[in-house]
Amino acid sequence: MASRFGFGAIFIKLAIIVSVFLALALGLLWAYQEKLLFFPMRAESLSSPNDDPYARRTPTRMNISHRLENLAAMYCETGANILIVDYRGYGKSEGSPSEEGIYKDADAALTFAKQNQTVGKNIFLFGRSLGGAVAIDLAHRRGSEVKGLILENTFTSLEDVIYDLLPGLRHVRCVISALQRMHLESEKKMREINLPTLFISGRSDKLINPLQMDRLYEACGSPLKEKVDIEEGGHNDTWIEGDEAYFMKIKDFMGRVLHLSAEPDGSEKGKKLPTGEDQQASRIIF
Repeated sequence: MASRFGFGAIFIKLAIIVSVFLALALGLLWAYQEKLLFFPMRAESLSSPNDDPYARRTPTRMNISHRLENLAAMYCETGANILIVDYRGYGKSEGSPSEEGIYKDADAALTFAKQNQTVGKNIFLFGRSLGGAVAIDLAHRRGSEVKGLILENTFTSLEDVIYDLLPGLRHVRCVISALQRMHLESEKKMREINLPTLFISGRSDKLINPLQMDRLYEACGSPLKEKVDIEEGGHNDTWIEGDEAYFMKIKDFMGRVLHLSAEPDGSEKGKKLPTGEDQQASRIIF
């Protein structure tokens, strides 16, 4: 009997210890979940915005300095002007990032582009990774103000990313859902978006399951949607693996959308694809 009671006491102690650690872990998850998603890097070496031709917005774990080569290639290959801003807390942007905050940053970027008298009205939204969720949210709310949407290696929802990376957490789904402040539910919003949309999927992405891009494509309510699969493309190097074809697909997509929007009935007859000044007037917001 004594040994049985002794075993029971040990079990109770272990249960208490496990419960305390679990409660502590869940408490930290609740308190610091923004810090688990956003890893902003400050850009102390960057010059002032007046000296920098790029306004900046970037994905998790970096600032714009990591993407200048990509942006230069995008500009040279597509001819599109580019507006890209750092989220709050990234680069030299002030504040701390949050789901609501980065949506407001996107609003500010679009409003700035529309109010700038030196640029055209042919605005396209481009979002990669976390930026895809931001672009989808912006298109969902202000789709009538832009021409099209381009998405690369983004996800259906933050919850889906969590369970793909840590499948064991599916067993405590109800607990995770109760603790989540950030949701980034892109798939639900995608069903209500009818903008022309281009999906670019790196099929070798190890961070975000490419099947999530497939689901977004299927959910998209637009009658004009295209998907490009780049088999060797990883999460951040799809543009490198895709090479010139990657940029040409983006350029062709924008040209086709502008061409169709110029036709009163949406037909493809009677006009050439826009070139020169018309194509250069396009804006891309990352």
